[in-house]
Amino acid sequence: MKRASRGWVLFFMISFGVVLSEAPAFAAIRAGSSELAISLGVLRGDDLGSILVSFPDDPTTPEDESEVLPFETHVEDEFFLGFRYTYNFTPRIGAELGLSLVPNASVEASNLGQLFEMDIRFFNGNVVFHLLEGRFIPFAAAGIGFANFSSEVIDSTTFIDETDFAFNFGGGLKIFLTDTFLLRVDIRDYLTTPEDLERLNLIEASGGIGFTF
Repeated sequence: MKRASRGWVLFFMISFGVVLSEAPAFAAIRAGSSELAISLGVLRGDDLGSILVSFPDDPTTPEDESEVLPFETHVEDEFFLGFRYTYNFTPRIGAELGLSLVPNASVEASNLGQLFEMDIRFFNGNVVFHLLEGRFIPFAAAGIGFANFSSEVIDSTTFIDETDFAFNFGGGLKIFLTDTFLLRVDIRDYLTTPEDLERLNLIEASGGIGFTF
């Protein structure tokens, strides 16, 4: 994961060099314009709390007499693929639809290793505020949507397929290479409350490309 992070830093350094040497002197977000973007990034995991695991002294020990110990569980960091569509009502304010796909996120327990893998999907609608005009446009975003968690099987009888409301906020930077094509950097913080958990806090960091029309 550290090597992947260094790769992203190198990607953005090269991208900035291209922008400074070849980008137009001025690019603006126009009222009534739309933007499509695709991005790759890393989802930072979070703690899920403790679970109880029973350890019988021998195979003949009844389950209710087994030793039960608590183990802390957490979602591991994982790569994700994201898609965003934005409609700009004005040069400063837009509405955004976002979809993030996190396949095979690993859920692990301390000292036990991986328990299972699950797919995570975020679908959200956001309000986007462009803070400046020009070629480099920082922005803030916030909105609500849904988080879906699904896993084919944990054991022979248990399945996960849960959808919860999710609030997200964050921001980033749009860098126009031309009047049509751009790079973008995003950081989003998702807050949701799955069943049996007080709160789950997952953070996305991504970079991608987009075009306006």
